[in-house]
Amino acid sequence: MTEETAADFQEFLAILRKVPSSMFRGQERPFPLRPSVGRELRPRPRDTTSPEVALLRREKSAIEEFRREARAYVTSEQTEIEWLALAQHHGVPTRLLDWTWNPLSALYFAVDPARDDAGEDAVLYAIGTGTVRWWEERGANWDHTNQLRESPPFNPGSLDHVRAYTPPKFSPRLLAQAAVLTMHALPWQALEDERMTRITIPKMAKNGFREILFSFHAMPKTLFPDLDGLGATIRQWWFRRDLW
Repeated sequence: MTEETAADFQEFLAILRKVPSSMFRGQERPFPLRPSVGRELRPRPRDTTSPEVALLRREKSAIEEFRREARAYVTSEQTEIEWLALAQHHGVPTRLLDWTWNPLSALYFAVDPARDDAGEDAVLYAIGTGTVRWWEERGANWDHTNQLRESPPFNPGSLDHVRAYTPPKFSPRLLAQAAVLTMHALPWQALEDERMTRITIPKMAKNGFREILFSFHAMPKTLFPDLDGLGATIRQWWFRRDLW
């Protein structure tokens, strides 16, 4: 993995020029690139199988429950993978990991004051689009050699590799955040790839980045285009900005 450090916005832009055609992920601290459901892997007293098998069963049950209950809020029918993406963006632990095409969006999530409770350096990960395997939903799959091959309908348990997926923008949040996702066959395993770039944002530099992001309108109300996002923007600007 290539390591970079951006102490100010000019250095950040200079690094971006070296990682073109990439997707990005911002984190408030450098924890492993592990999907949210994989972070739930731990033994439970009532489990009669291995923690991994028990976790996969809970994952399946959680998604099925989300599908049943969410129909009251969803006006169109979704495919299996679209349900998974929708659940992910509404807080259900899944085997998906959030990325974005927009480096400013990733930068916001890295330095978001509402998430910065650790006081650590923030990080962005960048990975070239040509170095990942892609999932195409319309009955076909692209492998790492860019050869098109037929594939069965999406089944979370049938993944053989980490694959990237650009979901249809059926949710305003997916559209606003320029969302792209990775799907993980073994969600408890952290994604590691020597071709990735990790950009460290020193904790002392976060406030400067926040000011610049707000000037570019990279803020909650644009990334979460609803009343919650609007309220978070007003709270950060009028009541929390002095803490920057």
